[in-house]
Amino acid sequence: MYIAALNVLDSSDEIEVENLTTSATGCLHDYTITTEDMKKLADADVFIINGGDMESFLSDIVKNYPDLYVINASEGISLLSEREETAENTSGLGDTEDEANAHVWLNPLLYQAQIENIKNGILEYLKQEDKDESNLVTLINNNTETYLSKVKSIDIRLDEELQGIKKEGVVIFHDAFAYLADRIGLPVYHTVEIESDTALNASEIADIIKLVQDGKVKLLFTELQYSDTIANRIEEETDAKVYIIDSGVTGDGSKDSYLKAMEHNLSVLKDALK
Repeated sequence: MYIAALNVLDSSDEIEVENLTTSATGCLHDYTITTEDMKKLADADVFIINGGDMESFLSDIVKNYPDLYVINASEGISLLSEREETAENTSGLGDTEDEANAHVWLNPLLYQAQIENIKNGILEYLKQEDKDESNLVTLINNNTETYLSKVKSIDIRLDEELQGIKKEGVVIFHDAFAYLADRIGLPVYHTVEIESDTALNASEIADIIKLVQDGKVKLLFTELQYSDTIANRIEEETDAKVYIIDSGVTGDGSKDSYLKAMEHNLSVLKDALK
């Protein structure tokens, strides 16, 4: 969300963009808001969130800062659920949770919708505050179109460069990748939940190995921000291969961070599916 806001508001002298967290935070599953974060919010006019219950601390923010204008970047976007992202629920691994998956940005089509939501939210705020000067509005609209064209280019390349490649079954080690898998048509047979990544029981590991041995899964996708120890163990015991995806949440914070992450992912997918 920070990267999207940097692009939408690029070269604006009137609006300052600040990241509430740090690039080391990664996804906000277990994030606890700090005193320093609260100080940032106390000085803020607008708070851009991913939405989809990603920011579990939001209720406290709304209570403490009732006048803070919140922009939900996932508004109007149909989210995947845990059940939808598991291929036909045929893995036999007990995927019964039906919670929303909020990692929308890994599907560049949906990320474009998030960018539009951010732009529209900012413009609506400026209008409400009677600060919608024509030059600023024009800058925001032009910036948004420029960034959307870059993200759209990545999305088009997903189709063009992966065209005709066999779509292998996969196991993923963080549910963020489910959105990218959904975009390109990869069947996800099981998602190893982030909270259990370091304590996966022997039975679940055995079940994943059976998926590989049965020919349903050949690819294991981990992510830069998490350990790949368990995936590597499964690779050692089977003919599955481990590949590392960048979910774009631990980059260098530059405005091209998302584009670089998706370039990396496209290269990984081409290698994995060749």
